[in-house]
Amino acid sequence: MTNLFNKRGIGQSISFRASLTIELARKLTAQDQLDAELTQQLLAVAPTELREWINQEAILTLLFTYGKCDTNIHFHGGYGFENFGDVNAKLKKLRRVWKDVVAIEITEPEEDRVQVYFTAVM
Repeated sequence: MTNLFNKRGIGQSISFRASLTIELARKLTAQDQLDAELTQQLLAVAPTELREWINQEAILTLLFTYGKCDTNIHFHGGYGFENFGDVNAKLKKLRRVWKDVVAIEITEPEEDRVQVYFTAVM
């Protein structure tokens, strides 16, 4: 009968898993720092009137986490979006400055809102 309990094998396995965990944590920390820097750069070039809305809707956080996000913009609500033309004009400016990194799509208006889709360009 063979010995199924190889202490050396278990120890090596635990050591290997621990080193992987440490390496993953290090890489995630570095990636979080890079994401924070990129977020600041994207906010810096965004039109001033959209920055608060971008932050409050967590658009960049969702983009860095999932590669995409969507949100509804209600006309005459917060952040100064008056109507579809206003939303379209403001997001057209954002589309121009983010063109190489984020695709922005706006749906046709429904009553008092539109849906906006953001997708990271890869």
